[in-house]
Amino acid sequence: SKYNPTSAKYKIIILDEVHMLSKQAFNGLLKTLEEPPSATILILISSNPFKLLPTLISRCQTIQFQPLTQKNIKKILKEILIDLRKIKNSM
Repeated sequence: SKYNPTSAKYKIIILDEVHMLSKQAFNGLLKTLEEPPSATILILISSNPFKLLPTLISRCQTIQFQPLTQKNIKKILKEILIDLRKIKNSM
């Protein structure tokens, strides 16, 4: 994470199942979170957030995702179709 992105404004690093990091990797992550590079965005994903240490959680913004219902999926797809029709009609 110490290197700046070459062509974008930010470098995004996604760590999936962060609760499974080794102790050494976790210590390195904490060091990065204490002094985060300005052009780096870290996304930490965990299916077991209760296994994460409070020191890690206190340094992060937490977002809990919920599964979409069929009704919500239909609504979103309908909105996309409406937008696509508008674009097609404006051409």
